[in-house]
Amino acid sequence: MRQIIKQIFTAICLAVIPIVAFAYDVEVDGIYYNIGNSTKTATVVSNGKNSYSGRITIPKRVSSGGMTYPVTAVGDEAFEECNKLTSVTIPNSVTSIGESAFSNCSGLTSVTIPNSVTSIGDGAFSGCSGLTSVTIPNSVTSIGDEAFYGCSELTSVTFNAEKCTKMGSYSYLVFIGCTSLTSLTIGDRVTIIPNYAFYGCSGLTSVTIPNSVTSIGESAFSRCSGLTSVTIPNSVTSIGESAFSRCSGLTSVTIPNSVTSIGESAFSRCSGLTSVTIPNSVTSIGESAFSRCSGLTSVTIPNSVTSIGESAFSRCSGLTSVTIPNSVTSIGESAFSRCSGLTSVTIPNSVTSIGDGAFSGCSGLTSVTIPNSVTSIGNGAFYNCNIENVTIPKSVLSIGSGCFIPSDKDITISVNFNAINCTTESLGPFWAGSQSYLGEIKFGDKVKSIPQHLCYSAEKLTEINLPASLESIGDHAFGGCIGLTTVEFPQSLTNIGSGAFDNCVGLAAVKFPKSLISIGGVAFSGCIGLKSKLTIPKNVESVGVGAFSGCTGITTVTIESSETLLEAYAFSECTSIKSVNVFSTLPPIGTDDTFALITYRDATLNVPKTAKDAYTRQTCWRNFRHVEEKDFGGVDDVTADEDGICVNVRDGQVEVSGADTSEEVRVYDMAGMEIYRGTDRTITLPTKGVYIVKVAGRTFKVAL
Repeated sequence: MRQIIKQIFTAICLAVIPIVAFAYDVEVDGIYYNIGNSTKTATVVSNGKNSYSGRITIPKRVSSGGMTYPVTAVGDEAFEECNKLTSVTIPNSVTSIGESAFSNCSGLTSVTIPNSVTSIGDGAFSGCSGLTSVTIPNSVTSIGDEAFYGCSELTSVTFNAEKCTKMGSYSYLVFIGCTSLTSLTIGDRVTIIPNYAFYGCSGLTSVTIPNSVTSIGESAFSRCSGLTSVTIPNSVTSIGESAFSRCSGLTSVTIPNSVTSIGESAFSRCSGLTSVTIPNSVTSIGESAFSRCSGLTSVTIPNSVTSIGESAFSRCSGLTSVTIPNSVTSIGESAFSRCSGLTSVTIPNSVTSIGDGAFSGCSGLTSVTIPNSVTSIGNGAFYNCNIENVTIPKSVLSIGSGCFIPSDKDITISVNFNAINCTTESLGPFWAGSQSYLGEIKFGDKVKSIPQHLCYSAEKLTEINLPASLESIGDHAFGGCIGLTTVEFPQSLTNIGSGAFDNCVGLAAVKFPKSLISIGGVAFSGCIGLKSKLTIPKNVESVGVGAFSGCTGITTVTIESSETLLEAYAFSECTSIKSVNVFSTLPPIGTDDTFALITYRDATLNVPKTAKDAYTRQTCWRNFRHVEEKDFGGVDDVTADEDGICVNVRDGQVEVSGADTSEEVRVYDMAGMEIYRGTDRTITLPTKGVYIVKVAGRTFKVAL
């Protein structure tokens, strides 16, 4: 392509400017030279007439003006378009062949490049359509872009360059357009096959790489579609990126045990490849290394491999089973994605992470065992597989979105969830945006947290049994589970996340444990099935925005503590509330929007004796039209801490038990004034009200 652009540009220039004579210093026997005064060397140059013809032998030396000069270079365009030139002999004094030096010499059938040449310039032999063979000597270290472009009759190449580090580029390939090239011989002293060396040589059917070669460069044999077999010697330690990619005719390859890494896309799209054995010297399989090898039916991964790269075996639709060795710690993103024929996979207990989409699209996969070593399961890891029974092990800390969405939309998934501390933030492993495929879930007895969206919108879910170990329920964990009718919260629970049970319209009642500390925003929003009484326990510090909004069945709300923050809209649109009971003398903090207008207008606010005045002056509570004082004497009758110290209220007296008799008891009123100090265990208080009792470093609040 570069040569075509150059020819067009030259033609335009010749059409618009006068012909200028080409400069040269000396002509000897019909060959023109420039003399380098400083280097004392001669360079073959063009005579400007494209008149070189027949057989040309370039001498080692030329004489001029009584001086002899070694010929060290064939200059840029020296023989360009000399289409009557049939053969050229270049002496071993020459070290470089310039750009387009023999470009478009269509009559040239043979050329001998001596062992002195180190560089062959861009397009040096491009368009030499009569050239049938060429030998690259072992001295060459650089071959320019499109050096042999369009040599359509070139059938064989002998490549002896021992340490050639540059050979064209991705956009300008050395042998592009050499459609007749069928034979390649690589010399036994070659150590490097450069990047893009034989890219696109579709006529090559076989290649033997000698055991002197240590590395095969990037895209070295890419798109050699006629290549059916290749033997890589045990001297090779690395196979470069895309080295054999798109070699669609390749049916087998032997990788020696000297290779430690297989590069990115090294064998991708080798659709004819049916089996591959990876030696136990390989530690990593690169990104897309065997992707789209649709004919691959089996692969052996040795126990030396520690990581399987992104898309390494993606779209290997013929692969039916795979065993991952116990040396592997991570399975990369999309590593086995769209392996539609895969029916069995063994994941060892060395694996700690399964990447995004690792097995997505493996529609034949109906079961999988995730070992207890796995800590993270990526987004869509098993998306469009058809796994009906899923066990999440104790070790899992994060689960991505859409992990287990099946391709068969009639499947209902049963889950054993054992992850102890999974707190991932995702859109849920079983939810596909319009529906959830979760039908049943069982929680292990050590589960402490349920991650957000875990069972989101699982309409088929009718019951859940929360374990006694549970401490927190994540945001929207059970939101939209319209089939749920009851839920029993364990005494260990401290946090219910935002939207945790929103729109669970079938939920009829909830009873919160004393351990509960926070109820998130919209946690039970839209639970229209909730009936009758709702009690917020004394340890709850906050009820979030809209926590119970739209719960139209609630008739009574009881709030036990003054320290509970009631955020805006916590009980908005709860149109059936008839009474609100608050046990504390000090009003809890709320907003003017905490309750619905109809509640403020029609419901009765019941507060402790002597507290009415405080409530009618406080934000939120001042909006109630009906406020009554009530004796909540039965409330807080027994208060106990974890060490068994109890404070009881009985017959207008405070009774303390469980503390050492030497421990001092102090009692304060709500204004902070000390009412009693001493070691008595039965204390008579002057009036009814709310008091603070301190004993043995513990603090209790009681009401008479």
